[in-house]
Amino acid sequence: PSQFQTSTAAAAETLEELSLGTATWSDDASQPSSSIPLSARIVPPSFATYLARFLLHYDYGASSWWDDQSESYSLLPSYEAKKREGKSFGSYASSIQKGLYSYISGDDESNIRSYSKVRAEYSTLLTSLTDKYGSKPGA
Repeated sequence: PSQFQTSTAAAAETLEELSLGTATWSDDASQPSSSIPLSARIVPPSFATYLARFLLHYDYGASSWWDDQSESYSLLPSYEAKKREGKSFGSYASSIQKGLYSYISGDDESNIRSYSKVRAEYSTLLTSLTDKYGSKPGA
């Protein structure tokens, strides 16, 4: 009951009354304010993994490569094949992340000094993906 009363009292306060600390905004995307590596802040691993799966599903070249990878493990025991496929996918997603970081960051990483430039590069990527795969069912 007392825990409920505390959270009810906190919920009744306005945002201005809550002590949440202080923060400042900076448009400098390269500033080392996190323990997360810069490349993972610009291209999060979750996005690289999503894009890897998307490409394996919708891109003919990526799909063919994956089929060849999977087939090369077909004579292995099931658990070993799954283990190797997992490692292959992890390497593939990592290479997507590294390649996308190079694409987004630009020459000499000049784009990462500004969130607006990073957003613009992601917008260009989205347009390219939409143009290439947008007409495919489910894409």
